[in-house]
Amino acid sequence: MLLRDKDTEPTALVIEDALGPALFGVYQQFSHTSSEIFQLEATWKYYNDGKAWLCRISSGKKTICWLSVFPQMFQLSFFFTEKNRHELMQLEIDPTIKQQFQKAKPIGKLIPLVIAVGQGEQLKDVEVIITFKKQLK
Repeated sequence: MLLRDKDTEPTALVIEDALGPALFGVYQQFSHTSSEIFQLEATWKYYNDGKAWLCRISSGKKTICWLSVFPQMFQLSFFFTEKNRHELMQLEIDPTIKQQFQKAKPIGKLIPLVIAVGQGEQLKDVEVIITFKKQLK
């Protein structure tokens, strides 16, 4: 994971340097879509337990996902409950995402769905998952 320096806030320039210009464009596309289309708020915070900056993507008080930056990708971590599993498996998304979710080990009562975004084409699936997550109660 990148963005581990507590004193270096993840500005656009810092994130571009970490991801590289091509992937930074994908990150910007995700940021624009999440804020403008889905009206989500992104809040960066340094977490001492993980010794890294994470971005909470939320709709009001509801957390939609967490974003973290790695070499050559940014990672989106969604969390669902067992009662959402069947519905999620019905979504029109890449079958490998569904397989990964089926195999995921619960963390307490939550089941993680982690998407490593390295290409713009993946954002289509991300948008479907965001739409699903937003409509959950």
